[in-house]
Amino acid sequence: MENASIQAWERGARCVFANPFHTKQAKGLADNPQTKSGPKDALAIAKLAKGGSFLETHAPQGVYASLRRLGSAREVVEKEQTALKNRVTALMGGYFPEFFEVFKYPPEGKAAMKVLMEFPLPFQVASLGADGALEVIKKAAKAGIGLGKASGLVEAAGAPIGSKHAGSGAALEIPLMAGGLALANKSGPQLLARMGALLGECPYGGFMLAVKGLGVAAAGAITGGAGGLPRFASP
Repeated sequence: MENASIQAWERGARCVFANPFHTKQAKGLADNPQTKSGPKDALAIAKLAKGGSFLETHAPQGVYASLRRLGSAREVVEKEQTALKNRVTALMGGYFPEFFEVFKYPPEGKAAMKVLMEFPLPFQVASLGADGALEVIKKAAKAGIGLGKASGLVEAAGAPIGSKHAGSGAALEIPLMAGGLALANKSGPQLLARMGALLGECPYGGFMLAVKGLGVAAAGAITGGAGGLPRFASP
């Protein structure tokens, strides 16, 4: 819908929005059956627009369009991040709750994510042993992880209280969820960095970032949503 509005705007057409609730009510006045069809909806929207029952829209261009798109992408990433974090936590709580005695909650560190993606279940940890677990973890987190951490993980896996059922399925599901979480964790900062760079291209981007309490995400959302503050006639 947004792309269609931009294309129409570029051709010189005036683009407006009709409230979906108003459209539904207009169809009810036109005929009793509440069936949905393209021609009927289009006619109802056209009548609303003709009568002035619409909202004006603005199609952002250039840096403002990019900021709006990045803001939307960041919202999606944040939702995915929360969903995957909750899913991984629920799975580990069901199969290997002792994991959180060794690694903090929620699992975000490089060592913890490496364990989740390589050997998340107790029987997998036990099969590696302390030295084997340490060797794998060191590939992701070379600093701050010693044999004591790996030994603690193996000890926690010695007498697990989690479920023993569907272990083969969980051994595949947990690494997949953890991989998605790792990607989401990496994508968020990348999107913010790009938003910060785009704000630097805006005439007043530096001013907005100088406002106390207004970060890159909020400043980018305001700028992208407004489509350029100088286009407004008054505060």
